[in-house]
Amino acid sequence: MLRTEGASPDFVMLLWPDGFSVDQENDHTRVLDQSGQSIGRVGESISLGGGPIGQEGAKKAAGDSIPTECLMTHIFKVAKVATP
Repeated sequence: MLRTEGASPDFVMLLWPDGFSVDQENDHTRVLDQSGQSIGRVGESISLGGGPIGQEGAKKAAGDSIPTECLMTHIFKVAKVATP
């Protein structure tokens, strides 16, 4: 699970669509879409569509696979990724 970092002092947990994954390539952590294409690496800016979702909604959307202690106050459910 990756999180955002920006102007706010609070982090935002990103809840990615099914099929998205994270891997390492040449010491860089990157996010892959459902087809295995890189959509961005840690430190890069990408544009996301979606919206906020509460902790209970996030647990339900993830099939209760998120441990409660890992849930953050701010959660954004990613619905769309705009690639450059």
